[in-house]
Amino acid sequence: MPPIVSVNLCCYNSKKYLRETLESIVHQTYKNWELIIINDGSTDSTESIVQEYIDAGYPIIYHYQQNKGLSYSRNKAIELSGGDYIALIDHDDVWLPEKLAKQVIAMQRNEDHVLCYADAIEIDHIGRELRRYNLKNYSGYKFENLLRQFDINVPTAFLRKSILQKSGLRFDERVSASEEYCLFMQLAVNHKFLVLQDTLAKYRIHDEALTAKSIGKWADEREYTLNLICKNYPMIRDQHSIGFREAYARANYYRARNYIFNGEKAKAIKELKKVVFVNYRYLILFILAILPHYFWQLFHRLRTSRNIE
Repeated sequence: MPPIVSVNLCCYNSKKYLRETLESIVHQTYKNWELIIINDGSTDSTESIVQEYIDAGYPIIYHYQQNKGLSYSRNKAIELSGGDYIALIDHDDVWLPEKLAKQVIAMQRNEDHVLCYADAIEIDHIGRELRRYNLKNYSGYKFENLLRQFDINVPTAFLRKSILQKSGLRFDERVSASEEYCLFMQLAVNHKFLVLQDTLAKYRIHDEALTAKSIGKWADEREYTLNLICKNYPMIRDQHSIGFREAYARANYYRARNYIFNGEKAKAIKELKKVVFVNYRYLILFILAILPHYFWQLFHRLRTSRNIE
């Protein structure tokens, strides 16, 4: 029987958490799946760990390539996928046992929806719970909602392959720090999304991932995505003026955050000043940027349960 679900897992030097991720996949209550693993040029023991699961007889399609980045790897995984649905998981995240079962049923009942996502638990590097994402948003056409607050947890993202193929969209290889945002926002323009009020995954947060390099890309890549949508749909910014204002303001916040990360406080203040009247949140951030650095750190620590420079 052909697989119904193609699980897409892209790896790069993943030995630290890979077994836990793989165990959460192979112990799903839903069994009609295949696992597409893309090894994007790992130099650690990633391949030998994958080989253990291949030798154990699990339905795995394994592809090794020289390092080409996450967007290229995700597209390669989609290319190799034979299922009706594509389920994304990163090499350090964990699925709860009924994740696939619940999403297959939900998507079969809602045949005109292209993407399903759900609640998740944020965990730290040793698996301790930091906070829970409890989604309150509705299903359906969510473009305006996602402009204001992009709340899609990647390890819960579950795509209908036929609609994805028909759209002609793929992960943009010019984007390297917010690949999912770029693709999902473009899909949201014309397609319905399904939101489940079920906790289906654990999303792992690493302090080491908050590097100046990645933070520095968030603002530019968000603006790139929004500009791309406006170019492809010339009237859309007028139709969603408030949402676009919020979305572009978030890019300013990311840029300010990067400046603070790099010790450039004056530039951060200048960046936040541009959006201080978008809503009260940006006024608060602007004030925090002016105050001693301790208050910026405290605010973000209270919001995210971790330090944000």
